[in-house]
Amino acid sequence: MITDLQQAQLDEAVAAIGPNCSGIVADVTKLADMEAIFREVIERHGRLDAVVANAGIGDHAPLGSITEEQFDRTFNVNAKGVLFTVQPALPLLPPGGRSSSSGPQRPFSPRPG
Repeated sequence: MITDLQQAQLDEAVAAIGPNCSGIVADVTKLADMEAIFREVIERHGRLDAVVANAGIGDHAPLGSITEEQFDRTFNVNAKGVLFTVQPALPLLPPGGRSSSSGPQRPFSPRPG
């Protein structure tokens, strides 16, 4: 299962991946959206084996001209997006389940037991 903020891009990605893929529109910067996604995963598939936090954007500008909106948007997607993707997934991962992120963050593992 994959997510995207835009339905058209999500539909394109699902089609490119193939018939075993499904998608849900969600905003990785919204914890409630990500919690809803994992509820849907459990409802559809009965379990969660792994989670990959692969959201990231770059809204680049020369130093001295970066706006507060640019910084907030980039930070929200690149930091909150990773946290809000992994955090609700951890309690659902079985022992030995895995999470991964596409940034420099340390990998997370579920608690033993």
